[in-house]
Amino acid sequence: GYARGAVGSPTAAAEGGVWELFARASWIDLDDGAVRGGDAHNLSLGAVWYPMPRVRVMGNWIVANSERRGVPYDPSIFAVRLQYVY
Repeated sequence: GYARGAVGSPTAAAEGGVWELFARASWIDLDDGAVRGGDAHNLSLGAVWYPMPRVRVMGNWIVANSERRGVPYDPSIFAVRLQYVY
């Protein structure tokens, strides 16, 4: 839901909570005039679990392919977050 400029969390209608899955692909060119910042391509996959009101557990996996001045840098990142809203 969305009200008064704030996005709300879904409410669980069944036991086991609510799941949210997402995927995102992005690309950015970091070159600008004399600044040679390179470019980056990212693929992000993740899931959010709302086990109860005011609690969510998030997991996100990001695979990046980037290059700056001919030097590749390709990290893989896995992030987990637990959030309680009071």
